[in-house]
Amino acid sequence: MLKTLVHIYRWLSLAALVFSAIVLSMWAVLEYQKSKLPPYHAPQTSCNAIWLGHSWIEAEHTAQEVTDLALKFRDHDVSCVFVHTTPLLPDGSFYTSRAAYLDIFLKTFRKAYPEATLYAWMGILTEDYEGTSVSTKIDITDYKMLNSIESTAFQLVDDFGFDGIHLDMEPVESGSKDFLISLSGLHEGLKARGKKLSTAVIFLATAERQQEWLDSGKPFFWSWLPEYYDTVSLFTDQLVIMSYNIGISDPDLYAERIAWHLEEVQKVRASGVPVLIGVPTYAGAYASGENLEAGLEGIRRGSMNGFPVDGFAIYSEWTTDAEEWALLDR
Repeated sequence: MLKTLVHIYRWLSLAALVFSAIVLSMWAVLEYQKSKLPPYHAPQTSCNAIWLGHSWIEAEHTAQEVTDLALKFRDHDVSCVFVHTTPLLPDGSFYTSRAAYLDIFLKTFRKAYPEATLYAWMGILTEDYEGTSVSTKIDITDYKMLNSIESTAFQLVDDFGFDGIHLDMEPVESGSKDFLISLSGLHEGLKARGKKLSTAVIFLATAERQQEWLDSGKPFFWSWLPEYYDTVSLFTDQLVIMSYNIGISDPDLYAERIAWHLEEVQKVRASGVPVLIGVPTYAGAYASGENLEAGLEGIRRGSMNGFPVDGFAIYSEWTTDAEEWALLDR
């Protein structure tokens, strides 16, 4: 028995060493790719985007309703649409029963607005999310689960014809190697299919907040250090910055923070991929400051300062009213 236990222990130790070597090798590849990047170049594509609610694929809508939606987006120069396709099942597979109308929605929408780029929006919460209102949270270090999510992403583009995946995985600690490994595999798989990866990212930390966290030794979850932005940008085709819910109730201060962020992000995105600024239309504790009008003003200020953005992203379709749509016509 003792001899058998010794063999088992040796086998487990060897397996652990092999797994560690694989992870370290993948990280080394990521660092090597980063070192071989060409100098920054201006992005070649841009769009304005919107996050679209799940009800459009879960509940029945008439062809006219879908057509009207598509034309509203077209008339307001919104050409990238993040169609909500999650939550996933606990094993990371697609929740087919909650997407009964996905196929007919996509076909009708494309007929009305063929120039639009349609992404499957995969909103995934990690175990570091502190809320209790969701049933499925993933362990970002569980590579079996990450592989399942990757397979689901490929299913969405292969079976339904999405133009790409919009990945919104949060919260992710600044510097997370597991997130980078997940991004790398997803990006390569989509690229091989001629599809795009759009990645939602958290707000960049201010210099003061960076020092505050470095001094505390706590993990960075709700904003990222500049160097991590730099690395993430290597493994995606588009960055979409969730620049809302950051606790600013003054619209002028919010506009200034947006303009600041545009300047800072363009300093650190080594790959030159397009960057969209997410602006909110939902009511909340900070809606007096963090709103569509102030967000668009921040984008204007950033452009005037020589740091134009590649587009805006409205969060969300189901909270945007007629007055807010009218702001885009100015």
